[in-house]
Amino acid sequence: MGKDKTGVGSSADHEIPSYEEAVARCGGGPVLGWGLGEAEIDKFSELNPCGLAEFVQSRVDEKMKVMAELAEKDNGQPTLDLEIRIELMVEKGHDLFAFLPLNPPVWRTLCLSSAVKLGVFQDKILCPVMGWTRNYHAYAFHDARDGAVFCAGTASGAIDARIGEGRYCKIIDPLPVCLGLLLREKGDYLLYEYDLDKRFFHKITLERVIPEASSKGACVLLDGAMRCPDEDGGGCEVYQQDVLDVLVKNRLRPPRRYRYVVGTRVECNLGDPRGFVPGRVIKLDYRDHPGGPLCPYQMRLETGELIMAPTDTNAHIRALRPSDTPADRLAEQCSERAGAVNVAKMIGGRGRFNPLDFNLVERQTALARALGGPGSVMAGAKMFEGDHTLFQTLLGLGLAASRCHDVRGGTDAKPDVVYRGKPGIVQHIVKCPNGLTLSEDMLRRPDDRDFRLCCCGSPLKLMACAKCKSAWYCSKACQRSRWKTGLHKGTECAARKADRDKFRNGETPDGARVLRQTVN
Repeated sequence: MGKDKTGVGSSADHEIPSYEEAVARCGGGPVLGWGLGEAEIDKFSELNPCGLAEFVQSRVDEKMKVMAELAEKDNGQPTLDLEIRIELMVEKGHDLFAFLPLNPPVWRTLCLSSAVKLGVFQDKILCPVMGWTRNYHAYAFHDARDGAVFCAGTASGAIDARIGEGRYCKIIDPLPVCLGLLLREKGDYLLYEYDLDKRFFHKITLERVIPEASSKGACVLLDGAMRCPDEDGGGCEVYQQDVLDVLVKNRLRPPRRYRYVVGTRVECNLGDPRGFVPGRVIKLDYRDHPGGPLCPYQMRLETGELIMAPTDTNAHIRALRPSDTPADRLAEQCSERAGAVNVAKMIGGRGRFNPLDFNLVERQTALARALGGPGSVMAGAKMFEGDHTLFQTLLGLGLAASRCHDVRGGTDAKPDVVYRGKPGIVQHIVKCPNGLTLSEDMLRRPDDRDFRLCCCGSPLKLMACAKCKSAWYCSKACQRSRWKTGLHKGTECAARKADRDKFRNGETPDGARVLRQTVN
């Protein structure tokens, strides 16, 4: 059989096998969407009369046909709510659909409308309830029944977006696909892959279909446990080995606030030719003067000199004699993760990493903030230029998000704002004092149709605010509640209206407000 330049055999003279037949011939591994290397492509071509490209395209066509039939069947029927469970998983072997939950499990349960589209589900719901950073990494949804992959590919501007098109044989645009087309009966599940490089896999299982009488359309986070791993940290397998296994050995006791306690013998980096000098920790949470930056440690060197460590990292302080107890290892691992994007204070996190840290009210607040705000501009994802470990320095110096731009030129300094080609989108750039730069495209117009949600999370029967035309509500009750609580009344509504009017007139919107939306 001949092969094209991609190494994929092709023939239109043979019957195309069903998905189940193709999987059985390839030894049970999934085909559509699975990352096939040269050896797997050759194996598929030998075992199947048709070529891989032809087979995959036929499966995609069948998938699109099935979803269209389901959408037509659901048309005119009441939209029901779904209760789902989201759980982080670790791969078991090389089968894409063979996973084990992390131990201890990291999970969330929530209720939402089956009419929510996959794109907005990932951006405004999954990221805030799990604790991931919105509009930072690419993602993919995998349907376990037929191997279909829903991925934006290079339509996303994320740093790992190209991996999806290179890894998967064929991808389907997730933006117009409703969650209810894929999760229909109790026990149905999807795999959600966050960060196509590190590959944090989540299993999304339908636990209950809410009866029509009880379906409200709102998105509600019900419960959960454990915080999500640190971004860019190596994936679930590394997180299980380096953090959770040590946590279990430490009898699920939370990590210490800092790696070292008072009296610990350490080495301190003085930042001069002397390098690391021996000393001893004499105080925690030290300020050298009132109003000064809070530092983790004050140390007394063997020379008698008193110094402070601005961060709890090996760049500034390390143990003179490393300990291998579970408590010390856990404190070390958590300290290394404190500068991650979804942990550092300047990006909206706590600034300290604790795997046991789950606050239901905090995650519900993050969800409400996302639902009530604009959707992310997928093509202009967050981009960092510089070393991520410099976040630790920012934390040690006490530079919160609200002060990030102040150090550039006084308290009145604003981030750089650059207009993009598409109307209603601006690129804003935050330059931190250590050379780290954060850039992201921000939406300054109403959400696109597939991203519109009420502040309660409902995608049904949406009506725009009569004044700003940028906030959407499913009912007068939701509009009144958001107005009475002051979340939309006054400043937000007036600012959104001003943005809309300025764009119409070709004027520049206020850039300072964009900064606060981006880094929080």
